[in-house]
Amino acid sequence: MINQMANGHYSLTLVSGADWNEFDSHVRKICDKFSFNVLNKAQSINVKMLEVEKDAVVLVLAFDDWENEICLESSSQGGDLLIKQIAEELGKKETDSKS
Repeated sequence: MINQMANGHYSLTLVSGADWNEFDSHVRKICDKFSFNVLNKAQSINVKMLEVEKDAVVLVLAFDDWENEICLESSSQGGDLLIKQIAEELGKKETDSKS
């Protein structure tokens, strides 16, 4: 599902009910499926993130152990459009709720 975040840009939940230890496996599949190039990786106590790029658009693949979800997050107009395209490809719907 697409959600509008507090920054006004979009996030797309790709995996619900994910486990911390499953993140690497899931993101390899996601990166392969959507031809993402990994630019950077980061991890904190409760968050794992990958900065990814496709067609010169940068997005973040993030896992937060509070939500137990892997989401694709945007911080630009181009990212919002790419997230909408991916959601359409996956058959996921947009919502107006802010996270």
